[in-house]
Amino acid sequence: MDDAAIQVRPQLALSVTAVTPSFPERGRTTSGRPFLDAIFRGDIPPLPICDLVDFSFAAIADGRVDMVLKPQKSQYNPIGSVHGGIIATVLDSVMGCAVHTQLPAGRTYTTLPIKVNYLRGINRDTGSVTAIGRVIHLGRRRWLPTALAAFVLQAPYNPECTRHNTSYRPYLYIPA
Repeated sequence: MDDAAIQVRPQLALSVTAVTPSFPERGRTTSGRPFLDAIFRGDIPPLPICDLVDFSFAAIADGRVDMVLKPQKSQYNPIGSVHGGIIATVLDSVMGCAVHTQLPAGRTYTTLPIKVNYLRGINRDTGSVTAIGRVIHLGRRRWLPTALAAFVLQAPYNPECTRHNTSYRPYLYIPA
């Protein structure tokens, strides 16, 4: 393609909370549940990925985390729905945080394969989407979380009109 024919569009400006140097350290030196509880209460800033993608904690319990995504046009793919990578990011985050609630201080984890089944597209008209992550297997070196992203098509809640995007994947438990 001729360089003269390339059109450049102005870039979208995003605002992301600055990560202080102590933020990642605190996440590694505090056991998982108290660290996430502190974020939930607002004692420390939200995770940077939450600001970037615009999702937030809704509930935290041992082995379970709920997060809410507010679909926006800035998350759209070319066909006018939220990009699958955004949904996968939220599912990855909610499962990772569910695992994190089970971690003692000094332990870390990383994602092994992730598989997401998309059953329906999401857009602004869908409304908020709740992702629920929970630990279904707690092993010595591998943990298996699962996540479900659900939205109600017409309020009030009716289980027959709920649609889901699901994800399953193991995490590798990394000793300190």
